[in-house]
Amino acid sequence: MNKNLILILCFIITTYACKNHDSAQESVFKVVMKVQSDNNTTFHMHYKEEGDENFTKHKVINGVILKGNEVEFKLPKNSFPISLRFDFGNKIVLQHYTFKSMLITYEDLKMNLSLVEFNAFFSPNKYINFNKKNGEIYNKVINGKSDPYFISRPFFDKKLEIEKR
Repeated sequence: MNKNLILILCFIITTYACKNHDSAQESVFKVVMKVQSDNNTTFHMHYKEEGDENFTKHKVINGVILKGNEVEFKLPKNSFPISLRFDFGNKIVLQHYTFKSMLITYEDLKMNLSLVEFNAFFSPNKYINFNKKNGEIYNKVINGKSDPYFISRPFFDKKLEIEKR
């Protein structure tokens, strides 16, 4: 009877440990961007998933400012993007930022993007002046409008497609 009790306890412990391990391995696509800013600002990450033709207001993640000028974006569980867009600010005033690095993770995927890699994978729109050598970013106001963002290049979108799980 002692052996049966030990076997039952082992089974319960193993089952419980495996459940906890699986929940710790949740599939969450996460981006942590290190960027210095002159003032408090709002960052947004737009994303497209398979089947989406355009970016929409329904697939936007607000950046959460973490310690040391880090901005974190988390997609809903089990979501994996095919394209990304990062909005820098939402005010029609001159703003200054400095891009430092970006870390993208999902399950076993881990991409560390330096300034050079960020420039290779993302392109600024017409409302951004971007210094590729030092990472300085200035937004521009054109005809009273400003919507500064970086959008992923087709090469990066293809990399996401290959990495999709």
